[in-house]
Amino acid sequence: MTEDPFRESMWRLKMRLADATGDTDRIITAYRACERALAQLGTRPAVSTRRLLDDLRR
Repeated sequence: MTEDPFRESMWRLKMRLADATGDTDRIITAYRACERALAQLGTRPAVSTRRLLDDLRR
């Protein structure tokens, strides 16, 4: 299976996995990669993805 960079659920999973391993830098890296991918489509991450970032950074 290949990764689909435009599928936000994949990015949220990467963020949750990074959190599970205590890698806060990787949480932010995944979110920023999501932002870049979605920018190619002229859109931004959903509110739920931004909220997850906020929750995981606390």
